[in-house]
Amino acid sequence: SAAAKPSASAGDARQIVSVVAAAARQRIVPVVGSTITCRVTKVNPRIAFCDILCVGSKSIPGVGFKGSIRKENVRSFEVDRVDMHASFRPGDIVRAVVASLGS
Repeated sequence: SAAAKPSASAGDARQIVSVVAAAARQRIVPVVGSTITCRVTKVNPRIAFCDILCVGSKSIPGVGFKGSIRKENVRSFEVDRVDMHASFRPGDIVRAVVASLGS
């Protein structure tokens, strides 16, 4: 994103518009081990799909990172008995730790 900042010299009535990139804005990317906050968008019997909203305490609106929660990663015991539809619904907000990037 860029920001325009008008400026004018003291004796000149014309305005000069400068466009500067928002270099101070840092790109936040989730990495393995990051704590994320996400919103569940779709649930099927094996996977819950979600949109990542925050990485740690930093909000990342509009970036479009996607994530998935596999049935095997919901809990560490009785993994074969996890019911994804009983655990997640579309619209749920979930806090999780990134286990891997990609499949």
